[in-house]
Amino acid sequence: MDAERLFITGGERSLYELAVAGASIGLHVELRGRLNGPILAELTRAAGAAPNVGLGARPPEAGDLVVLPEGTDRELILDVHRSAAHGVMYLLAPPGLMGWSFRDEWQRMPNPMYVPLHAVGSPETYRAIAHLGFTMWTNSYGLAAAGKRAGVAVECLGVGTPVPIPQTKDKTFDLAWIPGNRWGAWAERVVKRLPEASALRIDPIDSVYWLSEALAPARILVFPSRIEGTSRIAREARMVGTIPAMLNTNPFVTPDDYGKGVLLSPDLRAMTDQVRRLLARPRRLAKLGKEAVVSSRDQTDWTRFVGRVASAMAGAAG
Repeated sequence: MDAERLFITGGERSLYELAVAGASIGLHVELRGRLNGPILAELTRAAGAAPNVGLGARPPEAGDLVVLPEGTDRELILDVHRSAAHGVMYLLAPPGLMGWSFRDEWQRMPNPMYVPLHAVGSPETYRAIAHLGFTMWTNSYGLAAAGKRAGVAVECLGVGTPVPIPQTKDKTFDLAWIPGNRWGAWAERVVKRLPEASALRIDPIDSVYWLSEALAPARILVFPSRIEGTSRIAREARMVGTIPAMLNTNPFVTPDDYGKGVLLSPDLRAMTDQVRRLLARPRRLAKLGKEAVVSSRDQTDWTRFVGRVASAMAGAAG
């Protein structure tokens, strides 16, 4: 385990949660790759169970259940496909957005700010993954629904965490934005169009499990996510009553993924107008913030998540 690897993506944290959930139900789980030691340790302490780490490399064997995220290197995916192990593709984003599209013509990762929305997560891609023999799981209801439309079974595990959720704080800023995020340039445009609003800039924080504490002082998070899987950042904002202002363009997100306490807009100009109007309505702002807290905490219930993981594991083993 590489404790010096300080940066970690939201998708990686979701994979750690899946591994710890598997360990919680008594399975022998081997978590491989370059890992963030502090964050994994925080998860395992809270859950009281830990996957096996620090193991040497070995080829997949019969009887193994190998879980790979859809953004995994293409050669590793094909290695699992060719092995005697049973492969599970864990869809954290529309296939083709962060990795291989499972199509011959695929060359490189597209820019999520400009990629045509129909060009990723296509029915042909879902069917190609199934054709390779992979079971598919996801943490997103929208990604599961896209699989169903393609005639392919994708089991939605939802999300969950055993780590205590941070407390809400007094709101001392109108807005928060994250310049280092892929949507940071668009967020900055919206913030600059609202000079009357106080803004909190969230710079990178090393080895942090929750971004919630940094976001908690803000009333609204400007987060114009155009297309991805279920947004972890938006959920972590909602946990502390910070309302995410997001684009409604993502075809792979459903109301069950968004949860309550979210402000949705069709474009940046509309987002600016809606944020300005919401800041002028403190009662509406407070109501949405309370809805966000309750909804996000219900979404991340650990016991229910572990139950869904146990059911998916049993189904895949069968």
